[in-house]
Amino acid sequence: MNNIQMIDINRLHPHPDNPRKDVGDVTELADSIKHSGVMQNLTVVPHEGDYRVIIGHRRLAAAKEAGLTELPCRVVEMTEREQVATMIAENMQRADLTVPEQVHGIQMMLNLGESLEDVQKKTGLSRSTVYHRKAMAALPADELQKSWERGGTIADYVALEQIKDEKTKKELLKQIGTGNFAYELRRAKDNQAYKQRLDDVLVFLEPVMRRTTTEPYGSDCWRSADFRDNDWEAKIRAIVREVESQTEGEYLFFIGKNEWNKWTVKVRRKLNEAEKAKEESEYERREKEKEQRKKALKELDKRIEQVRLEALRRLHIPQDARNRIAALWMTSTSYVGDWQKPSFMKEIFGSEGEVAALIKTFDDLCLADPEGMMLPLMVLMCDSAYTWEGAYGVQQDDMDLRALLLSLGYQESDEEKAYWTGTHELFLKEDEADV
Repeated sequence: MNNIQMIDINRLHPHPDNPRKDVGDVTELADSIKHSGVMQNLTVVPHEGDYRVIIGHRRLAAAKEAGLTELPCRVVEMTEREQVATMIAENMQRADLTVPEQVHGIQMMLNLGESLEDVQKKTGLSRSTVYHRKAMAALPADELQKSWERGGTIADYVALEQIKDEKTKKELLKQIGTGNFAYELRRAKDNQAYKQRLDDVLVFLEPVMRRTTTEPYGSDCWRSADFRDNDWEAKIRAIVREVESQTEGEYLFFIGKNEWNKWTVKVRRKLNEAEKAKEESEYERREKEKEQRKKALKELDKRIEQVRLEALRRLHIPQDARNRIAALWMTSTSYVGDWQKPSFMKEIFGSEGEVAALIKTFDDLCLADPEGMMLPLMVLMCDSAYTWEGAYGVQQDDMDLRALLLSLGYQESDEEKAYWTGTHELFLKEDEADV
């Protein structure tokens, strides 16, 4: 059966598997049909005494709108698979088909057993377009449609293919069409690159060294390398050669972040039980000593601050110098940032209270009496001269403020001078630093 005949329009029904669910606005086509009639027949298949449309869904809708009662149809026999494949191929060649509709159509063709080459030939789409649409078909259809309606672009979906983790990919799909997509994609790519590098490092280490996820005690024969560097393999091999040339025995690797927040590979010689007990004892001793040192440094820092403040209150500062310093404080607002003010509140007013209210009080006082606020601020802006582990670590800003105080006639004690110059006995010596 393959002939053209006029069929009652009420016996013609849209195919339920037509990939194009919305035929769109057919007003213009209906007007054309009213004026010139149907210029091309529909293709239909028999179904339960009536007919299902394979090709011509828009013409059917327009003809109904135009008031026609029958249409010319070519009646054909097709298997269910042939029906779907024909509808998809015909629709895929339409220029006004949306990307989500293309994706759905290509997936339907693949589900019917068509190869990518078959899809390419039947749709007229390029090989790369078919490949990328196939990748998009793996995404949740509802989220794909939403992202396209938000303004997603083909470039966005192609970029999404770079992400391997399916859960991450689905989360990123929700960001397509928003201002967050580029940032979240960059972060996902960075995380993916880190995980891949970490996997590479673990595979590299497996055959040659044992690993541990807990950093060994002590500092005996260890080195580290940032495994994000492109030459990380060469660096680790150099570490292994160096350690092997200096010691005997088994080695342990520790992977984690160092004090500069860089991911590193560290290597240490594995200790026997006696050595481990000794190292643990030594480690605990050093930690306890470090805490005692830091506590003493904190007390020293507080004592110096109080002495400095009391001395400055008694110090005669010429009016012109006061005016210059007050003007400096009022113009250099970045010197006292909002993130620093809560700690100032407690120091100046002796109470933390409500931070917002205290900050307002602080600002009001600075505006009302910049000269009076100058001295406590000058004292408080001198930060600590030691690092988190108790070593000397003064900042240049602190030294500049110290020089300003000295230029105004302030006299330091020997202990205070040793504190600010790094010669005080409480500071951790360089060879004592726990790396």
